Amino acid sequence: MKRKGLFTLLLLGGMTTMVALLWAEELLSKDEAIAQAFPKPIAVEMKMAAVSSGQIERISKTLGVADVPRVLKYYEATTNGVIVGYALINRVQGKHGPITFLVAMDSAMAIDSVSILALKEQRGRLVRRRSFLSQFTGKKMPDKMRVHSDIRGITGATISSRAVASGVRRAVACMTVVLEGSKDGEDGEEK
Repeated sequence: MKRKGLFTLLLLGGMTTMVALLWAEELLSKDEAIAQAFPKPIAVEMKMAAVSSGQIERISKTLGVADVPRVLKYYEATTNGVIVGYALINRVQGKHGPITFLVAMDSAMAIDSVSILALKEQRGRLVRRRSFLSQFTGKKMPDKMRVHSDIRGITGATISSRAVASGVRRAVACMTVVLEGSKDGEDGEEK
């Protein structure tokens, strides 16, 4: 009898884990995240910029990775025709699935906020807490934005913490190189 009860308990535990792994939690829609990042009366427009080979090289060198997007899709926020900020939606791989987030930056390319839009994590769900995400506020390149350096990770959610930190750093590096380059007339073309 004890054996049957243990088997049932293990089976139920395994099914609960499977359901949790298959279920992705959507916290914010893209529009909700953008509205939170840029409150009214700000106009927000989606833009795309080609990433030149020179910019790809700079981003790769900054991040230490070879995989850099060829096109950057971002949002530009303006008020009375003046750019007040930018936002980029990015996705990284957590321990159990993708984590989608938005990074909002001011016109000087410093982070205003980071918001989690969706995730498929169990313990890693803690990365959505304001106490974790607020650590990125004010950071910009060349800040490290690395767990155990200038970002405190979450105990028990190390993989998710590192994934978000890496994704935020990547988003800021791409935006900084591409947009500051386009302001200076360097390389990339805005579409």
